[in-house]
This record gives sequence, C-alpha cells and structure tokens, in this order.
Amino acid sequence: MIPVDLHSFKEAVKNMKNLQALYLNFTSIELIRGSTEDLGEGLRSLKNLKALRLSLVKCQFQHESVVSLGRLLGKMDFVRVLEINLVSSNLESRLLTGFMGALKSLERLEEFSLKISNNKLDDYVLGKIVEVLKGYKRAKRIELAGDSCGFSDKGMRNLVDLTQGMGELRELKLSFSVNRLIKDEGVKMLMDGILEGRRLEKLKADFRICGVSKEFKEAYVEKVKSEFPSIEDSVLFTSSSG
Repeated sequence: MIPVDLHSFKEAVKNMKNLQALYLNFTSIELIRGSTEDLGEGLRSLKNLKALRLSLVKCQFQHESVVSLGRLLGKMDFVRVLEINLVSSNLESRLLTGFMGALKSLERLEEFSLKISNNKLDDYVLGKIVEVLKGYKRAKRIELAGDSCGFSDKGMRNLVDLTQGMGELRELKLSFSVNRLIKDEGVKMLMDGILEGRRLEKLKADFRICGVSKEFKEAYVEKVKSEFPSIEDSVLFTSSSG
C-alpha cells in the first residue's frame, strides 16, 4: 500500500469544466492529507458537476485525511447526488464521525448514499450519521448501509429518527446484513420509527445473517402491506441489490 499522488488529477480536471457526473474508484491506496486536498481542489473546480460517486476500497487513511476529505466534499454544495462507498478500510468510529459532520452543509442534496462494509464501528456512529441526514430536507432518495460492521440493537435505536424532517423523501434503502447482534426488537424500533408519518413509495431493508427471526420478518412484511399502501415497491429482509 503506497501513498497516492492526486496532483495529476487536479490538473487533469481543469479541462473538464462541463462534466456533470463523475465516478472515482480507489483501491488499496493510502490517502494522506496532501492527496485529499488535491482531490478536493480538483472536484471543487467542477462547478457543473451534479452527481459524484466516490468509492474507497481497502484504503488506509492517515489520521486527518478522512476528515480533511469530508471538509472538502462539504464545500461542494453544487452537487445534487452524492454516493460514498467505504469498504474494508482502517476507518475508526471517531474518524467517520468527523467525516460525516463535515457533510452537514450539503443541505441541497436530492440523493445521498453512504455504504460501509467490513469495518468495525461503534453503535453511536449511527446516531451521528442521523444528525447529518436530518438536515437533508430536500432529499428524495436515501441509502444507508453498514454491513458487517458489528452493529447491534443499540445502533438500530440510534437510527429511529433517520427520516425526521425529510418531507420530500420517497425512497429509502437500508442494509445492515451480517450484524449478528441486531435482533427483532432493534429492527422493529427502527422500522416503526422510519415509517411513522412517512409517505414512502419505495422501501428496501436487508437484515440477512443477523439475529432477526423468521417469524418477525414475515409478520412485519404483512404489517407494511396492510398499514402502508402508499409504498408501491417494498423489498424487506431480503437482498438489497437493485
């Protein structure tokens, strides 16, 4: 694993001023603070950019680099769709909290996706993520995944207010598979909380390989069908793909 020099990226995007969508995928690299600043400076120069997808797989972050990256992304208030994918990186709870806190300013987002997998994180992190997402009042679509992160029922309780204040929200996608400490009680509290008063059209929830019983899953699927007819497309407790 070696540090990556993103100065060349910053120079290259100077000729891409009309770019509206960008997908960046980094695998097995070390991000140092200087490289994240180059990345951020390059991205902020793309004033016509509307959609950004950033994927970091098996990456190593120096202490301040991930927070620095969050601050730089937080200045991109011209973006309407932001997707962040973090897989098997040395991402500690306090660093993720700092990263998400820096994204509070992106209140004009219409779609937001945060997918984390194979990282050991504390339950309190989910509450900090909710604090940020509650400010995305214009969001029509939210996706949140924390697969194989060691979350428990406490983490699910911290997500109860996830959709509070999101009057425009129409599609919600959740995935917390391979978290064996998540059980019936936590999932019920979470699902009851996010459904209360919401007019969702699409809802997907994945809790595979968790401590959720088959009986609970079947009963809750029927509950959604009978009590929330406005949800035309619901896929509960199965694969979150699609």
